[in-house]
Amino acid sequence: MEQIPPSFVNYIHEALACQAIGLTIATTMYGITILQMYFYFRWYHDDRLWIKLLVAFLGVLDTLSTIFMAHADYINTVTNFAEPFKAIKLVWSFSGIEILAVVTAFVVQLYFAHRIWALSRGNYLLVGSILFFSFVGLVLGVVVTALLITIGHDSVLYISSRNIRVVCAASDACMAACDFLITGGLCWYLHGGRSGRKGFNSVIDKLMIYAINRGALTGVCQLLHLVTLYCLPGRFIFVPFTMIECKLYVNVLLATLNVRRSLSDDSLVEPTSILTGSLRPTPPGSGDIVQCPYDKGIGTVPSMEFAIASRLEEREMKTTSSLEAVVV
Repeated sequence: MEQIPPSFVNYIHEALACQAIGLTIATTMYGITILQMYFYFRWYHDDRLWIKLLVAFLGVLDTLSTIFMAHADYINTVTNFAEPFKAIKLVWSFSGIEILAVVTAFVVQLYFAHRIWALSRGNYLLVGSILFFSFVGLVLGVVVTALLITIGHDSVLYISSRNIRVVCAASDACMAACDFLITGGLCWYLHGGRSGRKGFNSVIDKLMIYAINRGALTGVCQLLHLVTLYCLPGRFIFVPFTMIECKLYVNVLLATLNVRRSLSDDSLVEPTSILTGSLRPTPPGSGDIVQCPYDKGIGTVPSMEFAIASRLEEREMKTTSSLEAVVV
């Protein structure tokens, strides 16, 4: 070890420390993912098949991401323990974390774009902007992964090259812009659904807070990844943010699906009637499930937001008329 320059030792220490911190946080979040998936499949077995498949697919991506992280950590801390100079080589599994993160973010953002499309009743400009930024972020993320695997595998320092930093920063910026557009869109249309009824507005306020929290978690993470990678070349502060991106998006979507139960008040709404799957008849006396007349062939599916909100308003108005709900 005396022949190794002190600067190189510090470099390795920072790299391994950031990787260990990222792995610790990421595996903890993976445990939360597993718990949320358990609750989802236990509580919402009546959801539509495509929602269940989406949750399962995201669970597979999150599991692969965790495996890749564990593999990269094992190679760097065990296999290369006695050969520190090998630590400068970029492990392929670490490069794979990036592609899994951008694919996961893209899928989750598509889900929320679908909800905003129904909530806005076809706002082409807003949904088109969301899809544009999400797709560009995905493509740039794939480009980053390809460069790391084909060119940067010989040295982890390639991550600090200007080309990688610019492309990765652009990808992060697009993903963050998409997250903020989703948050803004949800809040705008939810706020537009407010009425003069206190109970109804209370539910809307809670849903807006949830939307803001979702967007803040993912958007801020993307921005922190952008800043630490682009503004701190040669440092590894960005690594923990890289490792938790995938898990944040998965947990955000699962929390969105699972929160329906906590928002359901047995005196107002039957939890089993607030579905993201195929509608089923509600118990006698519980009221009709709200219908979505602008459903474009994808099924009548009430969203978490307006299925609950519409039920509250329906009960307060004490009418038998059906209210509109958006498609999840």
